Amino acid sequence: MRPGSDVEVRSRFDGDWVGGFQVAQVSGSGSDEAYHLRRVSDGTVLPVPFVRTDLRERATGLPAAEPGLARSG
Repeated sequence: MRPGSDVEVRSRFDGDWVGGFQVAQVSGSGSDEAYHLRRVSDGTVLPVPFVRTDLRERATGLPAAEPGLARSG
């Protein structure tokens, strides 16, 4: 995943996937890689980085999950 990639994030609350985010920056490398995300709705960069296993790229051609709503899969 690279900066600008549209992603969904695994919710730390219930494990569902939540859309409406983009990769803002990637720091570190290998197992220390951290993804800093931007919320698309207002452009805010989230204060806590995410690990790769908590992210998935949004499939091309599929509608984005509504921010705050989960989409199974």
